[in-house]
Amino acid sequence: PIFQIRLLGGTLISYEHAQSIHLDFAALLPLSFLLVFIILWLMFRRLSAVLIPLLIVLFTLLATFGLMGWLGLPITPVAIAIPPLLLTIGVADSVHILSRFYSYDRSEGDCLDAIVYSVQRTGVAIFLTSLTTIAGFMAFLSADIKPIADFGFLVGFGVTVALVLSLVLVPAILLLSKPKVLRAQIRDKVINYMLGITRLSLLHSNKVLFIALIMIGLSIPGISQLQFSHNTLEWFPEDEPVRSNTYWADEMFNGTIPFEIIVDTGIKNGLYSPIVMNKLEEFQNYAESLDAENASMGRATSVVNILKRIHSVLYQENPKTILPNDSKLLAQELLLFESSGADDVSELIDSDFSKARITVRLSWLDAIDYLPIRDQLLIAAKQQFDGYAQVSGTGSVDLISRTLVNIIKSMGSSYVIAAIAIAVMLILLLRSLSLGLISLVPNFLPIIISLGIMGYLNIPLDMFTVLLGGIALGLAVDDTVHFIDSYRYQRRVLGLSVEASVKQTVISIGPALLFTTIAIASGFLVFIVSDMQVVVTFGILLASTIISALLFDLLLTPALVKTIDHVGFASTKVV
Repeated sequence: PIFQIRLLGGTLISYEHAQSIHLDFAALLPLSFLLVFIILWLMFRRLSAVLIPLLIVLFTLLATFGLMGWLGLPITPVAIAIPPLLLTIGVADSVHILSRFYSYDRSEGDCLDAIVYSVQRTGVAIFLTSLTTIAGFMAFLSADIKPIADFGFLVGFGVTVALVLSLVLVPAILLLSKPKVLRAQIRDKVINYMLGITRLSLLHSNKVLFIALIMIGLSIPGISQLQFSHNTLEWFPEDEPVRSNTYWADEMFNGTIPFEIIVDTGIKNGLYSPIVMNKLEEFQNYAESLDAENASMGRATSVVNILKRIHSVLYQENPKTILPNDSKLLAQELLLFESSGADDVSELIDSDFSKARITVRLSWLDAIDYLPIRDQLLIAAKQQFDGYAQVSGTGSVDLISRTLVNIIKSMGSSYVIAAIAIAVMLILLLRSLSLGLISLVPNFLPIIISLGIMGYLNIPLDMFTVLLGGIALGLAVDDTVHFIDSYRYQRRVLGLSVEASVKQTVISIGPALLFTTIAIASGFLVFIVSDMQVVVTFGILLASTIISALLFDLLLTPALVKTIDHVGFASTKVV
């Protein structure tokens, strides 16, 4: 009772992260299901129309989590985004089929005709959107960070399962249940509002495109201000004990995070050399005196500290004065150290006396701040031991620093791969270069704007927000593909005008686009109940990006197709 005990350290931080993740899983998944249930009920006002999409999602989640279990993949911080993603994607596929099914005029045919019609009019678009979504998430396989690569693979697998179930199971259930036609007034109101937006786009297409260019121009300075970050401690609330205790220990002891430097002489008994030992001591003194801008440098320790104590006891000298200056004396004292049975023998030197370990303690920092310190220490160590030993870095600081570098690389590569893959697939699947490129514009614009806002608000790119662009592109492109596919059918197959094609597109798929977007955004807005601030920020950013993507589909896509149609790029007949 007379002592104050504080718990901290990497092991405890990892444990607390794992606990937070499991708590988020337990809270977010039921809440996501509840929100989607409410949204589907508002759209269809029928229990069967609500339960069918949720059944598809349930089977999809079971298949994906089952695969995780069979492959031994853990639930990582990034993996908490998988349930709402698959929930919304599975619901979106089913909703498009159900929306067409319930809007079919039964006076012209029976239930089977309605099913065939709904699959004919939505099946290709669902297939296209699933392929582009899979391509977007599979791009994460190029990431050097395993949780991000696993995330992309699992979501891609789940989207595939949802596609198959939607095209196979939904029609089967509809045929067996034979539900009646739905007449919901809310559908007409939704269509009227969406028609108003598209009408504005068509009437002022040049102004709309000009405003879009201005928004891109305003976003670029914000994007240039984006900072990368990887500070897992800041993910916790400020009053979380492990966070406050770590900062307290940093202040009291000048460092809790180890940077390990391995000095390898490459020679058996190479540590018997007094020159190597003196270089170890000189480097430790350099590390402790290093003037780092953001970090407090703590103690640097190695076998040198032990040898000084042994030497002082044997020869009654001050332990801070000298090291043994004779190789035989060094060998005797190292042998005495090894023979003592001390636990730290294997932690400081290897059994061949060829390798030594230097531990430099630093205060907890953002990973971006560790990079220059790590590089400075490694450069100094390599210069210090040049010609005598090989030097390599490891430990928490090295791991955190390399993680940040790999996150930066992963973001760049995954974004480029996703963009190229989706662009190529859209061009091939829509069988039109112009329509394929048009489909990309309304999807990249909200991502560019979101990244610009992040830069202006000083929201960093971390392990969560770095996924924003890839996820948003994979999801937002779905609405655009449905819109473009329907427009292409109205314009090229039925021969309607641009204005009439856009109008019929909104009438036929507008409500489904709106409600699937609301479902997706709601699935990520539930992240606000998380205890980790980084998860809350990620959920809000992704939800707002998805909502803005639909707005750009309605406001920007009509202006684009009208402009391209007028210059003759989109008039080619397609079989």
